[in-house]
Amino acid sequence: MKHRTGCSLIGILFTLILASAPALALTDGDWEYIEENGGATITGYTGLGGDVAIPATVGESVAVLQIVTDAFMDNAVLVRVTMPASVHEMGD
Repeated sequence: MKHRTGCSLIGILFTLILASAPALALTDGDWEYIEENGGATITGYTGLGGDVAIPATVGESVAVLQIVTDAFMDNAVLVRVTMPASVHEMGD
């Protein structure tokens, strides 16, 4: 019985470690993002600015759901930012 309990605890610990691992940063064109909770969160923009349209999907057709605070921090030349209807949360 102790052997089974030890195996179960190892399985639980392994699951917790994987669940708490930071999301891998990805890029698609000018967009930096992470995939989490079944969608994409935009974490940065590296383009030239001007009129910018946030894509509805990035990567392998992953819906853009969120934009973090400071995603456009390093770009002072933004004129207008248009976002898709899929975005349901946006940082400051």
